Amino acid sequence: LIPKEQLQPPQPAPKQLPQKKQPPSPQPPTPPPILSLRDLGFAAFSYQAKHPPLAYIIYFLASNLLAPLHLSLGSQLILFRIIALLAVVIGLILIYSGLTRQQLDQPVFYLPLILVPLLAQDMYFSLNIDVFTFLFGGLVINRMFYLWKEPRAKKNWFFLSGAVILTLWVKATGLLILGVFGLFVIYLGIRYRHHPSLSKNIFLNGSLFLPLTLILSSPWYIFNLIRLDNLVVINNNLQVGLPQYPAKAISWANIVEFVQAFTRTLFRGEFIWHGHYFDVLPLWANDIFLTVIPLGFFILGISYLFLPKQAVEENGSTTFWQKFFLLAGVSVIAVLLFGYFFIGEIPYYQARMAFCCLYFVTFVFSAGWLRVFKERKYSLFLFPIILLAYNLFVMFKLISEVIYHI
Repeated sequence: LIPKEQLQPPQPAPKQLPQKKQPPSPQPPTPPPILSLRDLGFAAFSYQAKHPPLAYIIYFLASNLLAPLHLSLGSQLILFRIIALLAVVIGLILIYSGLTRQQLDQPVFYLPLILVPLLAQDMYFSLNIDVFTFLFGGLVINRMFYLWKEPRAKKNWFFLSGAVILTLWVKATGLLILGVFGLFVIYLGIRYRHHPSLSKNIFLNGSLFLPLTLILSSPWYIFNLIRLDNLVVINNNLQVGLPQYPAKAISWANIVEFVQAFTRTLFRGEFIWHGHYFDVLPLWANDIFLTVIPLGFFILGISYLFLPKQAVEENGSTTFWQKFFLLAGVSVIAVLLFGYFFIGEIPYYQARMAFCCLYFVTFVFSAGWLRVFKERKYSLFLFPIILLAYNLFVMFKLISEVIYHI
């Protein structure tokens, strides 16, 4: 016998109602890759894809030239540190060569060349690309002297423009040296205002080569705009973990903060990101050494612009270069202050942002030093002695920290 339940026809399965397709939830934007130089055949060294590739290509070539030696990772890192240091040395040599070519023998031109290597900058030997902006910034200054001598020669315009382009192909901070290039064209044209045909020629060449420089420097930044929605800095909405720096309100307290931070990163670098290496000093000493003294020398340096011509030097060439270097240094600081107060996003107070114009910035400080101590022998020796003593202090402090942690 078959049970009654089994004689009943099977019941149809309940119909499944069609499911409405849910729209896919929006995914956060994929951050751009932070690549390692290992991907390009380098030792492990942070590669930020937003920066132009020239400095990385230099490291790449150095690494591959020595590839047959099969260097260890540590040896490759030492090699890169030496290359970074050489970039600074060659930049100083280029500036010195230009000064001697122009026969400028006043101490104010050479004190910055003493100040720059005695800054105890950890950026000089760290694995970074800012040192190459200093190298090509030195080349820009060198080519300016050639253009001063022969302002009609097209080759001098080509070489100067090329040096600026190289700086911009290292880092976006090269925009500062592009601005200095424009300032140089204007100042040189005004210098020859009593020779109308020459002045006109300078402005015509400037109106041709400045846009040309900008165009030839722009491809990488246009590439950034396409892939990162920003020419020079990764946007805030891209989650890459980079710190953002809000714009500051204009106030005396924030000006003091900028001066202190800029002085710290100028005279020491970024061994600790915010420059807390003067904290062994009491607060009042910090204010004096990091605010009052540098700000005082900077203001006194600016005063050189307003001295009568005969009080500076009867030599027109000397007067021209003194005032131009001062104008350039003041302009660079003004641009950084503008970014600090009105733009934000990046730390404008860090001296490495102005590495391509480091000679101009230190020139203003050097001019202020000579306004106080004059061009006496003891003042010229005192300047490097103080900096050397400071370097020794930093060195022994670092050595003591290493010994403490062993």
